Amino acid sequence: MAKVLPLLDDEISARPKRGLRVVHTADWHLGGEIYLHNLLQEQGRFLHWLSDQLKAVQADMLIVAGDVFDNRVPANGAQKLYYEFLGRVHSNGGCEVLILGGNHDSASFLHSPRTLLRSFQIQVQGNLDRKPAELCRAIAGPQGGTGLLIGAVPYFREAEVRRVMAGESYQDQRDDGLAGLAECYAQVWAELEKCQLSLPQPVPVILTGHLPVAGAALTGDEQSAGAYIGNLLPAGQEIFPAGASYVALGHLHGAQNLGGRGQIRYSGTPLPLSFSEKDQRKSVTLLEFGEEFLYRQELPVEEMYRLREITGDWPAITAALQQLKDIPLPHLLKVSFTGDAAVLTEVEELREILRGSEHELVHFNNQSRMQLRRDKTVRQSLQELTPEQVFQHCLQQWEVPAEKAQQLMALFNAAQRQLQEDEETAAGTAEEARK
Repeated sequence: MAKVLPLLDDEISARPKRGLRVVHTADWHLGGEIYLHNLLQEQGRFLHWLSDQLKAVQADMLIVAGDVFDNRVPANGAQKLYYEFLGRVHSNGGCEVLILGGNHDSASFLHSPRTLLRSFQIQVQGNLDRKPAELCRAIAGPQGGTGLLIGAVPYFREAEVRRVMAGESYQDQRDDGLAGLAECYAQVWAELEKCQLSLPQPVPVILTGHLPVAGAALTGDEQSAGAYIGNLLPAGQEIFPAGASYVALGHLHGAQNLGGRGQIRYSGTPLPLSFSEKDQRKSVTLLEFGEEFLYRQELPVEEMYRLREITGDWPAITAALQQLKDIPLPHLLKVSFTGDAAVLTEVEELREILRGSEHELVHFNNQSRMQLRRDKTVRQSLQELTPEQVFQHCLQQWEVPAEKAQQLMALFNAAQRQLQEDEETAAGTAEEARK
């Protein structure tokens, strides 16, 4: 049986070290953009901050619970940030790293340097390409021996947890998929229990995952796109065995605790990645495994930039921009014009006001009443929408009944996931051919 530690919030970083320390983060989305603003510079600053924090708090392990990159073929700049960060962590010494794949990541890309990274105490698990026993990690304690076990479960594709059968109903697909998720965690837990039997005394266990869980709060973007992965609906919290002291999750962007003891946690994105996250407090999670308690602390991430929406007529917008000019913290701005008159040179004039400051206008939307009278429908550019949101809009436009819309949305996500998997398989085949 695992050693279950009661969870206490504590100012861990302000006191001497009492046990193993683990930092949990996720959803970096390196190479991501907010409209056309590339976030590489801000993400680089975050990774420098994080490597400094790992050293300052004397972390023994870093867990990155998926979505390291924003897409499956990361740009060179995103790759550079990733490898430079891993190099700094290794140079600082003493901190192991566990990298898990997310639904935005390419497992083959993450795995390509896996053998090399292992020699630097960096473990990578991009998908379920191993047996359950090989997903179990033993972490040495402060006094030697095993002090902690980790069930390193990454994001898993639907095909990895269920067999697709011809003619099956939507309900069968959903039930079979959720049963496959539960079975995966049950198998990993059984292997962790075997590991416990070989130890002189029980130790705490961390489970990981990159998936939606029922009961979690969603951002506006997550609500419109649906918190699906393929055909898999949000899983029940009961799929995580009660013996786990902590469950380190990724996928949802808002930091939050779930479970009866608050032991299931999404660390959330360390930087706001859309305007639906503009009011969220961003952090990484620090854990310390003591003899009797598991201590937890949120480490607020240094604010690299702020997202702000400005709505109004022309005088209100220009006045708001003038007030921002003396604020040193960079702002990424989304401006919506709602005045009576059509504006012809609005973007250039607004950018001229911001010239010489650290602020950037990333999106302008002319919602003037005159424009709305000419066009009775409020339009959004495809640049603003994800494929899931476009499909969701189509379902709403055609007034598809809610139950049928849910089924079609799940099928759409499954088709999109299959397309991504086919592209990854093709990329992996091409890579093998080059070798």
